[in-house]
Amino acid sequence: MFGKRGKLDPAWLKDIEFFADFSDDQLDKVSKLATERNVAAAEEFIEQGRFGTSCYVVSEGLANVYISNVHVATLGSGQMLGEMALVDRRPRNASVIAETPMVLVEFGIEEFRTLIETFPDVNQKITSLLSSRIRENAD
Repeated sequence: MFGKRGKLDPAWLKDIEFFADFSDDQLDKVSKLATERNVAAAEEFIEQGRFGTSCYVVSEGLANVYISNVHVATLGSGQMLGEMALVDRRPRNASVIAETPMVLVEFGIEEFRTLIETFPDVNQKITSLLSSRIRENAD
């Protein structure tokens, strides 16, 4: 998955649904912003109440999302996690625990900002994602 000098391989990103519509040039730019993170099953990698420093796109595996210890969702390949805390600069509103071993594409705060500023499609995807999550939690 890693190319030379620890950078993500753009071809690997193309296989992740979130990035499927990206051109080769766009994937190359994204690969320079991201790192790979492997998470063990049962690992809590996002903790409710803590300030977020990263967000993730799931490449492989499943994660369970909990708000106040209540299971609210299971997310998998191609889905983004942890972006809300980076968008609104507030503590995380949920905990996320890996159900299975996972491979994640990780973006730090600055890389996430560059991602949404550079790629209007990503900004639109995230806006839609946040909107749908707000509606789901309101029900």
